[in-house]
Amino acid sequence: MPRSKDVKRHLSEDELDAAIDEAQKAEETRLVRRLCLIKNLYAGDSVTEAANRVGTTQPTASRWTDRWNEHGIDGLRPDFGGGRPPKLSEQEQEQLCEVLEAHQPLTTTHVQRLIEEGFGVSYSQRHISRLLKNLNMRYAIPRPESPDRPDDAEEGLEQRLEAALDELDDDIVTDGGVVVGFLDEAWPRPTDNSRRL
Repeated sequence: MPRSKDVKRHLSEDELDAAIDEAQKAEETRLVRRLCLIKNLYAGDSVTEAANRVGTTQPTASRWTDRWNEHGIDGLRPDFGGGRPPKLSEQEQEQLCEVLEAHQPLTTTHVQRLIEEGFGVSYSQRHISRLLKNLNMRYAIPRPESPDRPDDAEEGLEQRLEAALDELDDDIVTDGGVVVGFLDEAWPRPTDNSRRL
């Protein structure tokens, strides 16, 4: 048996349609969905029917209806509370960029360890990739058999990492991963057979 619930008519149907249009123009997709639920309730749907029409569950639709009844449109706006604060402050992120730029290229594994040892913050490899992207850094998988690769490439990588850590007043040794840096025109471009991240 469909559940019914009283719905306050904070807006006329025309005003509700205008609010839906405005939310669509502002690309507030969650608000549009919630306002469409209210519109369906205005049209006489039960909470269950209205929930099915907008692709949500009955309990969620019931909560949205309660929030509408209590606060109108403002009650339907998602409130994410700003999210969790970043582990690295803006100043630390700037410092990390400066160190990485000065000591490039490094692997993502090196960057992960650099952040752990230099800032006392742990990130997963997956998040390191997202962090670097957010910092507008590009990275690519190195070619293991590059014809231009010097014989002491691994030593050079370790030296750059040690220099970066010295700049942060820490020491660390790691290996493996993906090359990270501010890639420029001098950096070898990947061939058609290589992947680029």
